[in-house]
Amino acid sequence: MYKPKFTFRPNAKGIILHKPVINISTTFDEISKLPSFRSKLLAFYKRFYKLRKFECNDQLYIIKDIPYYTPDINDQDYVAFVKRQFRSISYNTKREAILNLPALSEQELVQRMMNTLVFVFNHTVTRENLFLDKSIRTKDESAKTGIDNEETKIVSTILKLDNEMPNDIKYDFKFRWFKEFTKQMDSIDPKVGPTKNQLEYLTEHYGYRMYYITLMRLNESAKLCL
Repeated sequence: MYKPKFTFRPNAKGIILHKPVINISTTFDEISKLPSFRSKLLAFYKRFYKLRKFECNDQLYIIKDIPYYTPDINDQDYVAFVKRQFRSISYNTKREAILNLPALSEQELVQRMMNTLVFVFNHTVTRENLFLDKSIRTKDESAKTGIDNEETKIVSTILKLDNEMPNDIKYDFKFRWFKEFTKQMDSIDPKVGPTKNQLEYLTEHYGYRMYYITLMRLNESAKLCL
């Protein structure tokens, strides 16, 4: 019996593939047999890249302060994010800067990347929903018919914040801004409060600081490297 390769995603743009683009089980076997850490990194990158053709529900990208504007985030934004993580950012550097924790071994990093690959793969898997084909008239009905799982909600949040993040944070691969935030906080005179420059810096960076702390704590609890 003929089965199409994909169907259109109901109530939203995008498609649903009927066959996974990577095989998780064989992926682990293949990568574990590679001779070097560098070759394993390349293999992981290729598989993360293959997972790019997935579109989250636009509502997951809505900015609460600007309800009538939804940023256009697509697979190219995902690819750019993945490339930056592999080419420019050391996870151990990020972990040390944000959580002040010692470096992970190559073996630990490989295991975390495997866990992260499963996490992102799960993000591409549709959630079963009995209300999938119901008509939508309200926001509550839209949420009720959604096929986005918890992994998708987290991945979409990461992409949304990466899209709106100022360049001095996004491209600071050593996370100097995070250390500068701590320095600014420590330099405030408790008797007189922050100066104008200190207040502006802390206000601009506070939300992103809390985002990174939350993300890194998730990584530690779930043994990921998002």
